[in-house]
Amino acid sequence: MEKSLQDKLEAMARFMPRSGVFFIDPTNGITLCAVGDLQYHTSYDWLHRVWEKFRDLTAIDSAIGINLMECIEHRDRIRNALTDGTISEAFEALYQGIEFVNGLKR
Repeated sequence: MEKSLQDKLEAMARFMPRSGVFFIDPTNGITLCAVGDLQYHTSYDWLHRVWEKFRDLTAIDSAIGINLMECIEHRDRIRNALTDGTISEAFEALYQGIEFVNGLKR
């Protein structure tokens, strides 16, 4: 079942630092946002910070050999979308990568 944009935004926000029910604006680390104010799907400034966290996390996973090929595939798909694709493609690729990482935690 395809997740809604709201679900994807919430998943991305949960991946990043937050305070209670509000999420921290990654562009300044101070402003607290409600889910409706999240801009991961429209702002490269927001999306890039999620990419940095994902990239660093998957580098650690790759270094110890956990799902090495899948980590590399997700990382490369996201990097390609950020470099050559649209923000929508980058957002979707990053969401899929986060879902993959969350699956490792289960």
